[in-house]
Amino acid sequence: MSSRDTSIVDELILDYLLNNCISDLLLEWDVRHAEELEEGGLPRGDARVLAEAEIAQKADRSLLLVNSFLQTYQQLHPGGVRSLHRDIRFRLILCRFVSLLLRRIDPASSFARKPQTTILRLRKQRNMRLRRYLRCRGVTHVFSDTDSLGQFLLGEHKLSPERLLLYCIQRFGPDDDGDDDVDEGDGYDQEEQQGHITRSSTISASSICGTASLSDALPLFMLLSAWTSTVVLGSPVSTLWMRIAASLMAHAFAEDYLCHGVPPLQALRENFAWGVVPLDGDEKGEIPDTMEDIVVNEMFGADRGGVSKSWEDVKKEVLKEIVPPKGVGLERHLVGEVLAKRNTKNSDKEDSNGSGSDDTRLVGSFRDLEKNLVEGLVMAMVRAVTKPVLTQLEQGKLDGMEDADIEGLLARAGVEREV
Repeated sequence: MSSRDTSIVDELILDYLLNNCISDLLLEWDVRHAEELEEGGLPRGDARVLAEAEIAQKADRSLLLVNSFLQTYQQLHPGGVRSLHRDIRFRLILCRFVSLLLRRIDPASSFARKPQTTILRLRKQRNMRLRRYLRCRGVTHVFSDTDSLGQFLLGEHKLSPERLLLYCIQRFGPDDDGDDDVDEGDGYDQEEQQGHITRSSTISASSICGTASLSDALPLFMLLSAWTSTVVLGSPVSTLWMRIAASLMAHAFAEDYLCHGVPPLQALRENFAWGVVPLDGDEKGEIPDTMEDIVVNEMFGADRGGVSKSWEDVKKEVLKEIVPPKGVGLERHLVGEVLAKRNTKNSDKEDSNGSGSDDTRLVGSFRDLEKNLVEGLVMAMVRAVTKPVLTQLEQGKLDGMEDADIEGLLARAGVEREV
């Protein structure tokens, strides 16, 4: 077999493994978010717990397979992932994003290294974009006006090491569906609020998890969105996308501040510096613009600048929500108000009274954000590309070929058709 044939086979295998990993992680998320115990055919009680554990273990195996095969692939093929077919590269980026979102780990880098090399690379790219973003606007912050900046700086931002550790430990803690919303009439209970800050409710104690931050997933999210809107769909991003993206940035900021101890103003700048930027490399011209930079810039500059204007307006509203009121500390404001779960009972009362203030809120609980990302954007991205060839063959189908030919091919290979 020639080197080119070997490369094609390896690409087919990699594409298959990436697709399985995405599917298994999403299945794990879906099972843990099932509203009814019987949903998805799962049993009740201890049997359900065992079924969930098996699904989690399957997702772990998929992560390990992708991680191992990717390292082998890059050793065998000098061009690495840059030479992959467009659809496979898209699926690789999607797999990395889903893994970072749900497990805070990047399968494209060795699991033994902490922090992972790919995470460090993502942070370097993010910092370069931050410098470009601030330089082209002639500012040192991301607020639209100095009044908001001043109000933010006047707030109490100190976070004790004990609180930081507690937030970090509970980031992937067990989900609690009890009534843990803030009721100002009963007072503010910090302990009850920590379950909905940044933690994903899909993680079991023994699952493979990383130490990455949600902010590390932001560049991948922007690239996937840009690729989908400009290359696949050929249409500008919607206002709904802008709201979800701004909410993701707010949660990334909160996680950096509350779980990783990043100074709040720095965390704001790093997570909200997304928009149209000049593509002229860094200050010394050492890092050339990549195709990823160009595609993301085209997304924000689409519709003759209309997208950029709407995007800046949405960001402005989210930043207003983040700034704590006078006399309220940032930690208390974020945990007790900005990231709190919506109290359905209270909001129904407000709606009946005609206030409906919660309806205009752009940022909510992380679980709500996760649901919007997974059920909306991620599933749309999964459908945006053709299924891997090996996945199609496994299902007894292949685009462009007759079923009878596929059945004959599988029979000669000794492969039983999936039912």
